[in-house]
Amino acid sequence: MHGFMVVDSPKKPMQHGVPADEKRLNSQATTPARVRSVSALCAALAATSFVFSVAVPASHASSHREAPLISEDPAADATDLYAFRTPQNASDGGVLPNSLIIIANYWPMQEPGSGPNWPRFSDGVLYEIKIDNDGDAIEDITYQFRFRTEYLKPDSVLLASAPVAARDAAALQVRQRYTVTRLERGGAALTLLRDQLTPPVYAGTYTLGAAAAYEALAQTTVYPLGGDVSNNGRVFAGQRDDAFYADLGSVFDLLRARCQATPNSPAGCGSSGTVRGVDFLAGYNVHTIAIQVPITRLLRSNASVSGKDQVLGIWTTASRPRVTIRRAPPLTAATRIKTQDATGSWVQVSRLGLPLVNELLVPLAYKDTFNTLAPSQDALLFASPDGNSMLSSPEVAGLLQRLYGIAVPPAGRTDLNDLLQFHIAPGGTGSALSPFRGKEHGLALADILRIDVSTPAASDLVSNRLGALGVVGGTSDPSIGFPNGRRPQDDVIDIVQRVLGGTLRGVSAANSLGDGVDGNDKPFLTQFPYLSTPWSGSEVNTSTPYRQLHTAP
Repeated sequence: MHGFMVVDSPKKPMQHGVPADEKRLNSQATTPARVRSVSALCAALAATSFVFSVAVPASHASSHREAPLISEDPAADATDLYAFRTPQNASDGGVLPNSLIIIANYWPMQEPGSGPNWPRFSDGVLYEIKIDNDGDAIEDITYQFRFRTEYLKPDSVLLASAPVAARDAAALQVRQRYTVTRLERGGAALTLLRDQLTPPVYAGTYTLGAAAAYEALAQTTVYPLGGDVSNNGRVFAGQRDDAFYADLGSVFDLLRARCQATPNSPAGCGSSGTVRGVDFLAGYNVHTIAIQVPITRLLRSNASVSGKDQVLGIWTTASRPRVTIRRAPPLTAATRIKTQDATGSWVQVSRLGLPLVNELLVPLAYKDTFNTLAPSQDALLFASPDGNSMLSSPEVAGLLQRLYGIAVPPAGRTDLNDLLQFHIAPGGTGSALSPFRGKEHGLALADILRIDVSTPAASDLVSNRLGALGVVGGTSDPSIGFPNGRRPQDDVIDIVQRVLGGTLRGVSAANSLGDGVDGNDKPFLTQFPYLSTPWSGSEVNTSTPYRQLHTAP
């Protein structure tokens, strides 16, 4: 299966041996017409100063299994991205009061008890958080994360030989260390952290203690960047509870609304029933990379105190080496020869900005390709003959119309284009909702998570789950919430369903859409990294008749 590798425009140079955006357009087996359209898109991209060459067929894609190839590579699968100012009720708010928290989660749907080889960050993946501070959808600042696994007792099958109470306990037999590097456009690479330990995965209460003991251990792995919290911020990398909450079972079963009285009825929930979903992410963990950085370290030099200069665009990517080498060594050399190696330049295999864009808007034939593109290529994609309909006539909106009779905006709608340009004008006319003035600022249309950091911090990580839609509906929330950044409590499933249904174009019936899951399965922390303590690998659910994760309400 051959495709194309795309090297981004030279606007931002290669640094630290890694291309700013090395991409591959993967032409999967599809219908002949689709192949021709994908090829046409590649040609169009080439015409905008991109360089093409034949690539080795070994790439994947991104977000709770949102594309076919990434389901085969969970360690590189970016599940969720969050960006929010330090909440006002933070118990450690005095450490970095005027800072931005960016959280990138990887490896979805982690069953807590999945030993003896628990999920972990991949040694063969380059994880990155990218920040655009001038509105062109090209990164100006990049934080890179590389991991290295240590097997201290390779003749054992155990994570630890005895109970563990410290990150460097002698009983630990498998550990991970990581290094953090910051790159700035036109500047040198700066190593901010080197070879520090992550917390071990929460294998179980006997190995690592009760939740409070594990969290205390995890807090010892919050490190200052560059040895200077005040100027550079701090970092955490390790296992957390999955903060994304959704009834995935019903959402991807033709958007069926689950009824509280008859949760498994194929008919869904009629107008007289009470919708109550089941959180299919409850009880699962993810691997989190979190940074807390002074806002002034992310803005462009001499930034204005308002307007475009205060809007940051953020996305996360994962890249793997271009070539994978597999071996079958003889038994006599089993401990001396690796069965797998990788070599070559980094190739992006995952990207994530706004939640659910690839999941709900991009057709199957494009999903893997989309995850290899740079955000600066999105405008061209969505302006192409095939890409235009993804935003102007999305398939899911048509499904809402057919199944629920909602008069969604007709083909040619522009509200989704506006959203990807950080622009919200309720009703489609008149003044834009503050701070969503992306068109006025000339921001590039792109699937990146944007936040106006001049807006106040949220009071907590509980209030106003509907974000900007809640504000439009009359909720008082100066921090706005998604899509002005994304806080852990923001109910992106309900928000996105309602936007697709036309709530921003005055379709009042869309305001009732949602999956019936209105909050996470655990309360969020009031201190960095804010996501909840992961689930123990040995504890079971005893509050329901059946000891399983997914039980009907």
